[in-house]
Amino acid sequence: MKPMHAENGKKQIGIALSGGGARGITHIGILDVLEKEGLAPDVISGASFGAIVGAFYAAGYSPEELLDFVKRTRFSNFIGSLMSKNGLLNLDYLRNLLRKFIPRDDFDALKKPLYVSVTNLNTGKNEIISQGKLFDYVVASASLPIIFKPVPIGDSLYVDGGLLNNMPTDPLRNKVKILIGAHVNFHDRKDNIQGVRDTADRVFRLAIWQNVVPRVRDCDIFIEPKEMKNFSTFAFERADEFYRIGQQSTLAVLPQIKLLNEDFVVRKKAMPRPISLVRRLFG
Repeated sequence: MKPMHAENGKKQIGIALSGGGARGITHIGILDVLEKEGLAPDVISGASFGAIVGAFYAAGYSPEELLDFVKRTRFSNFIGSLMSKNGLLNLDYLRNLLRKFIPRDDFDALKKPLYVSVTNLNTGKNEIISQGKLFDYVVASASLPIIFKPVPIGDSLYVDGGLLNNMPTDPLRNKVKILIGAHVNFHDRKDNIQGVRDTADRVFRLAIWQNVVPRVRDCDIFIEPKEMKNFSTFAFERADEFYRIGQQSTLAVLPQIKLLNEDFVVRKKAMPRPISLVRRLFG
């Protein structure tokens, strides 16, 4: 897997990638369509698996390479092999992948700006990180509470960024002309909730949805594939399917993205913020 050539240019488009475990593979399909249409994001933010995808993409890997990477590194198999003595899983596997495929442990070494959402367990606050050591914060952002061990950084313990900010639009809000939000945890009524696992998954999704709602208003374009409600957090074996869903959901809003992009290019000045603009153009 070799880094693709980095493109320079004004920060026209930004994308916020939500967490969602294996469902986050959908983000790769979204990025694939944007790349092929000449609408590649200039800046990325992410939480949890969205931070993982964001880190490798910002390091210069193409969507096709990322999909192959997810499948070849067998994310679907690594969980069972990492049980620690206290019953929690660690993410050393992920840390080793970052070390192997990203040359430097430094945000500044990335080809595109990246913002990572993490939760500080000690302060109880969300933090957005964009400087300094890269690997620890990406691992921390993906450390789902109870399942994975907290990551010590400095004098604090960190866990999944999605806990408090699962679609981090905040750092992009005033830095880009077009802000795309990608959320892979579709919120809807759920029937047939059975057992502890189903209940825990539902509770976690409901709690996280509450911190996504206010950030949807930041987005010029909001991508939220309905199909994702049918898949579990660890369904990595569905990688190809998730990739296609990401492509299809992006193609569905592509005319809107293109119109916004063309409008901004022509006018070359600030436009009214997102939802009102989208409603005027497409309502």
